[in-house]
Amino acid sequence: MVNVLLVVPYQGLQKTFEDCVASLDTRDLNIDIQHLYGSRFFGKDIEKYQIVAARGITGRTIRTQHPQVSFVEITVSSDDIINALDECVRLYGRKRIALVLAESTMCSASSIRRLSGLDLQMFYVYSEEDVDGVIREVIKQGFECVVGGLTVCGRCRELGIPCVFIHTGKEAAERTIRTAVETAKGINREQLQSQLLRTLLDHHHDAVLACDGQGSIVAANAQAGRLLGDGESQSLIGRPIDHVLPDSQWRKVAADGVSLDTMRQFPTGMTVLQCSPLPLAGGEAGVLFNIQNAEMIRDTDSKIQKQVRQSGFTARYTFEDIIAGTPEMKQRLAYAYKYARTDAAVLILGETGTGKEMFAQSIHNASDRANYPFVPVNCAALPEQLLESELFGYSEGSFSGAQKGGKVGLFELAHKGTIFLDEIGEMPLDLQAKLLRVLQEKNIRRIGDNKIIPVDVRVISATNVSIHDKIMKGTFRRDLYYRINLLELRLPPLRDRPGDVELIFRRMMERFSWEAGRPVPTITPEAAELMRRYPWYGNVRELRNFCERLTILNEEPVITPAQLKMAGLFELEAESCMGGELLQPPAVPARKRKEDLAREMGISRTTLWRRSKRQEREKQNETK
Repeated sequence: MVNVLLVVPYQGLQKTFEDCVASLDTRDLNIDIQHLYGSRFFGKDIEKYQIVAARGITGRTIRTQHPQVSFVEITVSSDDIINALDECVRLYGRKRIALVLAESTMCSASSIRRLSGLDLQMFYVYSEEDVDGVIREVIKQGFECVVGGLTVCGRCRELGIPCVFIHTGKEAAERTIRTAVETAKGINREQLQSQLLRTLLDHHHDAVLACDGQGSIVAANAQAGRLLGDGESQSLIGRPIDHVLPDSQWRKVAADGVSLDTMRQFPTGMTVLQCSPLPLAGGEAGVLFNIQNAEMIRDTDSKIQKQVRQSGFTARYTFEDIIAGTPEMKQRLAYAYKYARTDAAVLILGETGTGKEMFAQSIHNASDRANYPFVPVNCAALPEQLLESELFGYSEGSFSGAQKGGKVGLFELAHKGTIFLDEIGEMPLDLQAKLLRVLQEKNIRRIGDNKIIPVDVRVISATNVSIHDKIMKGTFRRDLYYRINLLELRLPPLRDRPGDVELIFRRMMERFSWEAGRPVPTITPEAAELMRRYPWYGNVRELRNFCERLTILNEEPVITPAQLKMAGLFELEAESCMGGELLQPPAVPARKRKEDLAREMGISRTTLWRRSKRQEREKQNETK
């Protein structure tokens, strides 16, 4: 509650003040309207008021003796002075007039003389003690009439000197009252904000304090008082920060404008002391200190990690999991490392099975967002309407079948982390427009809701199709392509880096053998060469599946071409005989049964069927 004192210059203006106050919104304000002047106000408890509005000598004295009070002056306008001079002429004739005003009233005597034609001079009074001296000077100089304020006119009447009181106009009074009320509302808002800030700081689990440019503590919360003071935050105010936190290097922080973190041991345990630049009024550079319990930081980090793991949105792979022995893959890894240090959008291009998601997870885990969710989305696995609700969520009752309470979208779940849009080339065109808007505005709107939700998400996309072809066909937005393709990473197929095949094979065999509780087999040079020459159309995924199957079927300590054939890669024999060319299975003659043909070729019926289907597809493609 803000207390306001309105000092009425003269009794006749009391009702004007009361009516004006009644017309205003004065909630949370306590307004007193008093007619005080001269020595009468000295007995008043001015200290309890935050705002005082007054005029003349009374106002000047209050402002001088109580500088902590916000003062609003009731001004004396030129119209008020001219009206008083006109009344003086009507009452006393064209006499020599002494215009006695408070110093704060600005008016030009020469202008008034020129406009009115009167013989007048202006005198100033600074306090009630000056009044008698000014009046004596007026009489000495031969002035016959005085125009002034209430205190001056009261003394003139006592001495029998003709005088006219300067009345304050209604408009000036109302303007002053409105100013005082608005000032009071501003103070009230500041007090509420200050109280709220104090409450927030006192309920914060960290100790927070601040010092000015001279190193004197100007603010502290309750935790700081308990940790560094006598139990109360006020016990710290005014003390030198060097006495409370020695060697805090606050001068360096204030001078350089750069934050500094250090470890500090207290009786309560190890803490992290954060010193940050704090701009103060008048351009002064202060310092803000935040003292966090190190154990609490670790506990909080563990809770965050646990929640992320429980949500299932975690990235398992890191760059250490990616096998890169060839120069091509080493270069891709170097690019990916650089991409991880930024927040820019990344588009990963490559055939199915080349490890696009593994790279996406590795980039996430090497970035500053590693402690936040990694949310993968397969844009080709869901129909358009379902994909939209999955990405952006929906409000309760937004459509038939919507779950009670609505649903949080994947973009919200990925807040502060990374969202991985796999197979983005298959995203429906209408949904592409909505995705573009999210990436541009960095906020989402749930389906059926009008509330905007800001999101901080890094986007990594991947596709195994040609985006350029889709743009030319009009099935992919060019502006969205530029938005998601700030950084590009092309992953070569496994057949273009045969030098990595044996490295990946050995790593996979070690893993699957360990999981099966078997010794890790070795591989002969002949078998390794056959594997390098195989095209691996399914890329690393196909090689992984083959290794798992080989681990199940093989019981020999050494992998030879025979074991590879036994595991299903019969094409390797034909490939080695044809200089790397894959043999195409012959068309099945109508006069032979399929079992007989497979037996003659030394392959299973399943393999024969698979080759026949592949041959049919290739012929169809040639026809097209």
